[in-house]
Formats: sequence, C-alpha cells, structure tokens
Amino acid sequence: MTYNIFDENYYLQTRPDVRAAVAAGAFKSGLHHFQEAGQRAGFTTVSPYWNEAVYLQANPDVAAAVAGGGFASGLDHYIRFGERENRPGAIVPPQTAGFDEDYYLAFYPNVAAAVAVRGFASGLAHYNRAGRLHRFEALFSGTQGDDLLTGVGELNDLIGVDVDVITQRSGNPYLVPTSFGTGEVDVLTGIPLGNDTFHLGAGRNPSNPNFSAFYVGGGSTDYAYIQNFTPGEDELLLGGTPEGYQVFRETLNFAGIPVNGVSIYTGNDLVAFVEGADSVRVSFEDPAQGLFFLS
Repeated sequence: MTYNIFDENYYLQTRPDVRAAVAAGAFKSGLHHFQEAGQRAGFTTVSPYWNEAVYLQANPDVAAAVAGGGFASGLDHYIRFGERENRPGAIVPPQTAGFDEDYYLAFYPNVAAAVAVRGFASGLAHYNRAGRLHRFEALFSGTQGDDLLTGVGELNDLIGVDVDVITQRSGNPYLVPTSFGTGEVDVLTGIPLGNDTFHLGAGRNPSNPNFSAFYVGGGSTDYAYIQNFTPGEDELLLGGTPEGYQVFRETLNFAGIPVNGVSIYTGNDLVAFVEGADSVRVSFEDPAQGLFFLS
C-alpha cells in the first residue's frame, strides 16, 4: 500500500472540514484523516493529478469491484494495489519542484544508505513515502531565474536561489549560494500546518567568512514573495544583523492585484514581501554565524 499520490495541501484545500479537524487536533494531518477515515469513505480529492473517472474507465474490473462494494473508490484500489500493478489511467505526478536530493541524503545518511542498497529509488522516493509524514526536514531550492516553490511536509526549508550543498565529515551539511536573487521574483509557499523556514540570506560557513543578503541590487524589482507564513511557527532567515533591515506594513501590487502584508528592506532594496502578515519580530540572532531569524 502506498500513498505517493497524496497531496497534503490539495486535500486540505478541497476539504475545509478536514482542515478544521486537523487544526482542532482531531487528526495529526490531512493524510492521517485520509488513512483513518477518508479512504474508507471514498474521498478522492487527494491530488490535482488524480482523475477517478479516467481510472475507472481504464480499469473496468476495478469499476465493477467498486460498484459491488469491494473497494470504496478507484483511488482506494489504486492505493492498495493499482500503483504496484502499474494499472493504466493514473497520471504520474511530476517530481516535487525544487526538492534538493543532495541535501536530503547528506542530512539523513541512513536514507542515503537505504538508497544505496535500493531500499528506495531515491531520497525523494523516501521523502514522499515516509519522510514527509515523520517530520523529516526537506530543502526546496530554486534556480538563477524566477521560481515557484511550495513546501510539502511538516518541516520545510525554502530558498529561491541556486545553492550548492556541501557535505562535511562530521556535522550537518551546509549551503553555499551560487546565485543571490538579483533580478529574480521567487514565490515561496509554506504549508499552513507545518513549520517553514524561508531563506532570504545566508550566514557564514566554512567556505565563506561573510554573510550574504539575497535579492539585493534591483531595488523593488527583485524579491521573495512569501505565502502561508504563520508568525510564531514559521521563520524568515536573513544574513547580517537586524539593524541592517527595515520592516514595513504596506500594500504591494503583485501580479496586478493589491496585497496587504509586511515588506522587508535592506537600504533601498526590497528583500521580501510576506503576504497577509501584520508584523514580524526577531526570534533568534546568531552574531557568530552572521544570521538572524524573524517570526
């Protein structure tokens, strides 16, 4: 049985009753609800890529079994047997945008060992099947152009610029930016019920004794646009010190639509706009590393 098709964000968006139940603590997550109740109830809105009618049409034996009560839905069959049997009619979701395979395997050497012996096809396969359900940290990184990145599990790091992952003999891997967001507008979207860290800069590391600020050089034309930010649960990571930045509550015209939120500037450069936020405050500062967090 596999739940690779399941999309936490999509399920919660299409089932406000489930989202309310999760928020109230009745279930740990949308997936927990689906496994405990939704699958048996015949819920099928688990992914924008799932089409119940197409699957049943392509598999008339499954359609007959569903009609006879053998399965709650075509999706129920697919999860229990169909994916393993390579049944037709199921659209394969694209790879998770921005998932950093190198970081995941370096951060979790036990997963890397499992991949090496073909226990999992890749780090992403492990993350989709197990890691995202058990608060494994995942990094979603961008490119030197505009990016749309969305967190998946309950513990996400989102960084819109291109980075190299440097593995150390001991200790966690660290990130070295290879682009700095100049000329980019990256949309970084967290998961409503998770813990997301949005990287807007980088601190010092063994490869570079200087901190870095992203999205500097283009004034208000390059920045990170941040969605689903929950103060007190999510964080913004910036390079430097709090004194080097200014925070304003303002309205930004994004894609032709006025949006209220918080803008973060360094000098005359807009670094980030946090959609819907009323305020952010310093939650942690590490002068030795040359970074701090806002929440």
